[in-house]
Amino acid sequence: MVTRDPETWYALTNLSDELGYELIESSKDPEGRYLVRIRIRMKTTNHDLGGPTSTGRSFLEEYS
Repeated sequence: MVTRDPETWYALTNLSDELGYELIESSKDPEGRYLVRIRIRMKTTNHDLGGPTSTGRSFLEEYS
């Protein structure tokens, strides 16, 4: 995202946790543009990590 508004840049750099994204880069270029690179944060669950399912087996064991 590129903006010339410092308030927008400040909000994006400081509200990442509340808005659910990860801040990758935040800077100001020599031309006065504020640059923000963000990535949507992926939520992980116990199933994503190979944790137990309702049957007590890991997700990978149950669905492979």
